[in-house]
Amino acid sequence: MDSKPAKAKEQLAPVGKRSTRVKGPAPKKVGRPRNYALVPGLMRFSKARMYQRKALYKRIKHGERPALKKTRSPRFIKKDVGSGNAKGVRNVRVKKHPKIVHP
Repeated sequence: MDSKPAKAKEQLAPVGKRSTRVKGPAPKKVGRPRNYALVPGLMRFSKARMYQRKALYKRIKHGERPALKKTRSPRFIKKDVGSGNAKGVRNVRVKKHPKIVHP
């Protein structure tokens, strides 16, 4: 069946031991993240849940923080409205709310 004659072990070329050590830098260990994206932009766990899982609240050290008092600009300006007996005051917002346009 075989046209080639089988060689005896003595006739084969000597085989040296192969080195198991890889030359160069060691290969990096590749892991997989616990919090992976289910779809682009949607992670498996929320940021709050990962914060809790990593127990970051235990690691962060908070010192005494001085309370800063902010000076607020007024939200309303009083405008005089009407004349004569119909005089009055109207409170007008400094910064108007955005108009909501429904489709």
